[in-house]
Amino acid sequence: MTKIISFISILMLVLSSPAVLDAQWAKAYGGSEDDWANDIFPAPGGGFIVAGGTKSYLANANFSKAFWILKLDAEGTALWQRLDIQPYSSASGSDAFGVRVAADGKIAALINYNYPGCNYFQILKFDRNGKEDPAFFQVYRTEFVPYDASVYPSFGVLGDGGFLVVGHHVGPSNRTGGMVVHRLSRTGWSQTLIKPDGPEQDYAHVTASTLDGGALVAGVTRSFGAGATDVWLLKLSPRGRIQWQSTYGWAGEDLVYDLEKTSDGGSVLLGQTDAEGMRRWDLWVLKLDKNGNILWEKTYGGANGDYAHSIQQTRDRGYIVAGTTYSFRAGTGDAWVFKLDAAGEIVWQYRYGGSFYDGAWAVREIPSAFGGGYIVGGKTRSFGAGNDDVLVLKLAEDGTIDPSCGVFVSATAAAVKTIHSVVRPTSALVAGYPIGAFFNRYKAGNNETTAQTVICKK
Repeated sequence: MTKIISFISILMLVLSSPAVLDAQWAKAYGGSEDDWANDIFPAPGGGFIVAGGTKSYLANANFSKAFWILKLDAEGTALWQRLDIQPYSSASGSDAFGVRVAADGKIAALINYNYPGCNYFQILKFDRNGKEDPAFFQVYRTEFVPYDASVYPSFGVLGDGGFLVVGHHVGPSNRTGGMVVHRLSRTGWSQTLIKPDGPEQDYAHVTASTLDGGALVAGVTRSFGAGATDVWLLKLSPRGRIQWQSTYGWAGEDLVYDLEKTSDGGSVLLGQTDAEGMRRWDLWVLKLDKNGNILWEKTYGGANGDYAHSIQQTRDRGYIVAGTTYSFRAGTGDAWVFKLDAAGEIVWQYRYGGSFYDGAWAVREIPSAFGGGYIVGGKTRSFGAGNDDVLVLKLAEDGTIDPSCGVFVSATAAAVKTIHSVVRPTSALVAGYPIGAFFNRYKAGNNETTAQTVICKK
């Protein structure tokens, strides 16, 4: 009996060893229609939460698409899934744009809905077993009238347990549309902090909380700045008032896709630019101090267009970046992940993909307690059950999976350029009066079946 107990103890030790935790893999999830991941996040207690959408698993014939949330274990096996099951009476769709760990340790997902004539958002909260939190009051926002084309692509967790939801609002009060920011309390009640004000189209794309209890909001502006589109960054106080705002860019097109606060109290922006006027996108990273001043900025790319999606500061104070490359590819386009040091120089870079399109839409560092490395979410047309499928990559610290993966992964050789754009302080007057709201609670249903394709693993 003692020998049996000792053997079991040794077996448990082996199974929980770093070698097992550090296993890498690449998998696709989905059915015969299009399925995709917009965001991915390490889950409380281990594993990963994937947020995206599906056209393969629709509970209602009126759906054009449905939000889809998956919980994966460390090896990529789906433990539970949630998706839209509402009894809509007209052609409608929903998509999960983001996922975060809330202040109470629960999982929060940002859902965008579109009905004919109006769009709105909802935040759903789940415990680690996928049970919905009934105490969180679901909030929808709309103008109550047609032609509301609002989109809310991002949200962040605030220090008081609430959320900041940012996006673009078009409605009868502002036909061109503009940046809009909502703050939700920890129970789900909402107030509008910023409502469209610029004469042209302006978009809020991403937000991050700051150490003082406030937040940064980054977007794209046609109303202010130097060119066709510039990056627009606003610093909000804990009460939601604008403390400062600046634009960044050149005479051409400049966009922003991700934003994160950094350990020194500043922030890092990830965007893309055609700064050289060649109509060819390069990824663009700006490191800013706490007042929005540029400490350094660099572009990364090759001979063709390369597209930005996600950035995160890593434990070593460097950065991990994910996007899609058309410069370094095996097929139409490939998922692209590269690691930067604290000064923005490339440490390693790889592309991942097959004969068709593959893209990386989100990347996160995995906590060292769960093996370290990186988790990547996106979509693939090269692998899976048909059309686009959810793509998830679990990478080692150096970006590799395993030599057995063959041509699926290979090194790239991006050019790195140090550039100098102009910071322009702006003073836009943004109104904070409500856009109009109604309150409801739509629930998620279960989806217990999904195809899983193992692309490769260590």
